[in-house]
Amino acid sequence: MTASGNEYGQFSKRLPPLPPVAIPWVAIVAGIFMIVTALIENAQLRGYPEGAPLHHDLTRPVLAFELPHDRRDIQVTLAPPVPVSQGTSISDMFYHSLYADFLFILSYATFFLLSLRMLPWTKRLWWLALAAALFDVAENVLLIRILDTPLNSITDATAATERVVSLTKWAFIALILMAIGWALTKVELKPFARPGTGMLAIVTLLAGMIGLTGIVPEFPWPAGWFTNRHIELMTMLSAVYPLVVVGAGLYGKWRSAPDSSGTRKGSPDVAPA
Repeated sequence: MTASGNEYGQFSKRLPPLPPVAIPWVAIVAGIFMIVTALIENAQLRGYPEGAPLHHDLTRPVLAFELPHDRRDIQVTLAPPVPVSQGTSISDMFYHSLYADFLFILSYATFFLLSLRMLPWTKRLWWLALAAALFDVAENVLLIRILDTPLNSITDATAATERVVSLTKWAFIALILMAIGWALTKVELKPFARPGTGMLAIVTLLAGMIGLTGIVPEFPWPAGWFTNRHIELMTMLSAVYPLVVVGAGLYGKWRSAPDSSGTRKGSPDVAPA
């Protein structure tokens, strides 16, 4: 074989497999709990006036409430110049959303903690999930106090405190996503092989990096690169990870379960002797 042929043969060989990581049942159940509680929480604000103007070009009322720059941002979020279509007041919608969020905090903290412990590279970073949850609980307490305060009595200092606590929470979540994404590049998440795990790693890493650009100060240049709206994009991209873990985990358990003949469903058929 010529030198060029040897070179082609080396590059045509399959890359060696990475260490396999199986998704445990406890992570699958935690992922399902996270998805269900997220849907419940989001449903609490479905009556928020559509087309209501939110500050700094945000599109989600929850983030607008969490990330005010001053008291006017809170006031326009809680009392938008648009009539409410349902009988429930906007304050009550946020009350219900916040109380549901306590369940969501428990679910995502558990899911991320198990994910960090599941992947070899992030076993010692489990505390990031607890840190995010603690700041999220503190944020909810502050938001409930804001709802209990008359709109005219809300101060800029209150808005600034809420914003700092919320940004700290989002910073920990972005770090979690980046850590998980990086750890996924070192393993093969079963039942995926390297390509599937790599794609999930890219999406998760990208979600965390975009989130960080929404947390740092809003630098004027480059225009549009640093804005709180990127946190919205991070939340959408990060939803891919629990959905894939639950779906792939259930599929992997189904494949590994023996059928009535005692043969695993994922095993190739064996010709009779």
